[in-house]
Amino acid sequence: AYYDPVARLHNRSGFRRELGQRLAGDAGASGQIAIALIDIDRFRSLALGLADGESERILRSIADRLRASVPDSAVIARTGEDEFAILFERVGNEAHASRIARDLLELFRTPWRVGTTVLSLSACVGIALASHGDASGCLRDAASAVKAAKERGGASVAVFDAAMRQRAESVLQAALDIGPA
Repeated sequence: AYYDPVARLHNRSGFRRELGQRLAGDAGASGQIAIALIDIDRFRSLALGLADGESERILRSIADRLRASVPDSAVIARTGEDEFAILFERVGNEAHASRIARDLLELFRTPWRVGTTVLSLSACVGIALASHGDASGCLRDAASAVKAAKERGGASVAVFDAAMRQRAESVLQAALDIGPA
């Protein structure tokens, strides 16, 4: 229930559980917790053209590269078809979070070789410092950041900030003002 067998990582439920536990504890005592969301650009379209099993091997390869590149204390999950999430501890500030996101983006510069298939992949990375005591709020902030990165185009990074929160609140308020159709 908490494991993705393709990537051999936590799944969305497992990640949410780990995030909740870390937020409840003092895991980030010497810094903050940050959540990075990675969305692989054009992966769904590419997967349609791959032979049976190759897209799963590529996802496993992405998971392996992420696992080898982040601290042992990080929690990595495959949260969607072409999406990954990483929880980082002891993140100092937004500048530190931005460096982490750029480092994650850099992992995609090296082509992916799986069997005889070689692909150039890129990704969008959104990262947010845990400013909520609840997992849902933290994930919502990270999702806003990855959405902002995707709006900039492929191979982009965004760090969640107050302006993103204000935009999200404005969109919600506008929807509430319109009411039911």
